[in-house]
Amino acid sequence: MSLSFSSRTAYLLVTHGSRDPRPAIAAQALARQVAVHLERSPVLQQDINGGHFSTGFSSQNKADTILVGTACLELAPMPLHQQIVEFSDRALQLGYSTLLIVPLFLLPGIHVREDIPQEVAIAQRILSQTASHKMDLHICPYLGSAPGIAETIQNPKSKIQNSTTPLPPTILLAHGSRRPGGNRPIEAIATQLGAHPAYWSVSPGLETQIQQLSQQGHNHITVIPYFLFAGGITDAIAQMVGEISDRYPHLTLILGQPLGARDDIVRLIINLVEATQQNLVPSP
Repeated sequence: MSLSFSSRTAYLLVTHGSRDPRPAIAAQALARQVAVHLERSPVLQQDINGGHFSTGFSSQNKADTILVGTACLELAPMPLHQQIVEFSDRALQLGYSTLLIVPLFLLPGIHVREDIPQEVAIAQRILSQTASHKMDLHICPYLGSAPGIAETIQNPKSKIQNSTTPLPPTILLAHGSRRPGGNRPIEAIATQLGAHPAYWSVSPGLETQIQQLSQQGHNHITVIPYFLFAGGITDAIAQMVGEISDRYPHLTLILGQPLGARDDIVRLIINLVEATQQNLVPSP
């Protein structure tokens, strides 16, 4: 992949945040891989907030460095705007003047539309008052909006594509949104995959969709969790699938994995920041 990123731009990947350490560890892995894909050698930078996973990865050469960090919207020792300020201060010391913030969210809910922009605006105000040099903050489109996101969803049933056995129906299980129209992206992806949408927090739920498919005569059903990282919810989904299997012993349920810190996800992130950077007007 040929890239022409400015050495004056740093990158911050923002996740929801969790008490479970696995999402933060996976986010760090993504940051490392993004740094590698930006054709720099990643080196772990100093942690901030006494163990909070807002960690940067950069090349050893300060004059030609790519800095990629992580931060959390919720459940972090400090609010997101303060994490952005501290990361920006570090970036300013390394000679950066622009920070691209990448929301690692799959749906355009209130976190993407309101919470993150508000936190970024607060951080920009603080930096304008306290920073010794100008730091421009820009928000990239959220990960779930990236063209090609549907192609990253790995379906266990693909392993039997060459079999003469008919492929089992698939349920795409997402968190879900109560906002009007909030689940349309999931419906679109499910349609693209030939899957049936189901939601963790709203209707139709997983068991409802499984019951409907069972009533249609399907005994083998694939469930794909549309979540970025493994964590508490994906554990609960696995438990639910096991309980449903116990209640319906005639069914064979195949549970897929969340997206994870994979190369195809990294490429989507690279595409998002590249498109955002190309649209930025150079500072005078």
